Amino acid sequence: MGKVGSSVKKKLWLIAVLAAVVVIAGISSLVVWKRFEITTHFFLQGSKAAQEQAILLMLEEAKPDIHKNLKMSFLEKVFSKFAGRRDEDQRRADALSDVRKYAEWSFKNHWLNYKDVHNLSSLDGYGLHGYDFALCWNQGETEEVVSAFNVNFLTRKVVDKEVNLNCGYFAGLRLYIEKNAREN
Repeated sequence: MGKVGSSVKKKLWLIAVLAAVVVIAGISSLVVWKRFEITTHFFLQGSKAAQEQAILLMLEEAKPDIHKNLKMSFLEKVFSKFAGRRDEDQRRADALSDVRKYAEWSFKNHWLNYKDVHNLSSLDGYGLHGYDFALCWNQGETEEVVSAFNVNFLTRKVVDKEVNLNCGYFAGLRLYIEKNAREN
């Protein structure tokens, strides 16, 4: 009787181990198959860290333009000094602050959102070949691509990115910065 009970226990353990392996393999293959949707919904869309990374990339992209466009001549610098107005560095800092505020405001109002685009060839005429994700602007009538990018799943970092400077987001951002600059 002892040998028969031992044999049944071994078979039950073997069945349990095989069932566990099948379940783990099934879940793993499902995660790999749905990795783009999972990444979009859980790691990008509601993540403050992903939003902050996008804002930092926007600031990095905007910094050269702001430094180039907000350059003051010698006479303007002298006039602003005597008139007590903001100098060149203060204007640049205010413009960068406006870029941050506008991006935060856009994320808060859900005008900027992340989208899984690995199966799409284009979105509103913007080619997405080779990109898995996009940051989209949807305040207008159609959804426009602000930036297309890939993510390295192991390091959870943006690997390749391409910015669409023709997007309506940047036109709205310029208007916002100019309006705030006039008010200040």
